[in-house]
Formats: sequence, C-alpha cells, structure tokens
Amino acid sequence: MFCVDDETAAEPLDLSPGEVEVGILIFDVEHREMLDHLRRLYDGLAQEKPWRQVSQALSRLLVVTKKHFDHEEDYMRTLQYANYRQHAEDHLALGARLQAFMDEMVAESTPAERNLDRVRAFFRTWLLDHILEHDRSLANFLAQKGIR
Repeated sequence: MFCVDDETAAEPLDLSPGEVEVGILIFDVEHREMLDHLRRLYDGLAQEKPWRQVSQALSRLLVVTKKHFDHEEDYMRTLQYANYRQHAEDHLALGARLQAFMDEMVAESTPAERNLDRVRAFFRTWLLDHILEHDRSLANFLAQKGIR
C-alpha cells in the first residue's frame, strides 16, 4: 500500500509541455495530449473527485497512449528504424505497466489518499524517461529523414 504525506499531496504536477517535446510536430501534439490526461488524473486524485472521473481520466490516458505508441511504431516500421525492436519492447512494457497501474487503482477503495505520490513518481518517470531515451532518439532519426 502506498501512502502520501500531506505536503506531497498539495504539490501540483510539475511537468511542462516543453519537457515532452521531441521536435516532431505530431508526436509533440500527442505527448501534450498524454500530459493533459495525466494532469486530469492527478488533479482528480488531488481534489478527491468521484472515482468515476478519476477512472475516466486513467482510461483516456491508456487509450491516448496506445494510439501514440501505435503511431510511433508505424513510423519506425515504415522507415526501418534501427532501434525499432527496443523502442517497441519499451512500449509493450510501458503499456503493461500502465494497465497494471490502472488495475491496481481500480482495486483500491480510496485511491485519492493512497495514490497521489505514486501517480507523480510513476508517470513522471514513465513519460520523461521514455521520451528522453527513446522518443528523442527516434525524433533525431526522423529529422534526418526530413520529417518534422
């Protein structure tokens, strides 16, 4: 069980749109959309919104994320990106972690009190680590192909 101390719970989610940009317009738009859904999820928990609203935010994040991963993988396959396999495997692992996270939150009786800190840490690491390591590398490859 994860607990949040009172000081952490009051902190806003401090990711900026610039932190999720890679320089490829369509991916930047999708990353911002993911960030928007992440904020809705976090805010819903922080404001102790009804579970239905929190669950909807998490479900939408899952859908948007899958769409984004599929979109990136289409580009990688079409353009024969050398790191396709590793990047796609990371997508698979991240998708599984996101689904497991969603399942765990659904099983919680009072997710607002138990999950704020966890949401911050999980998604900040998940989004930024993946974007910084994999997506920026893909973006550099695409830019070399003339895709912006």
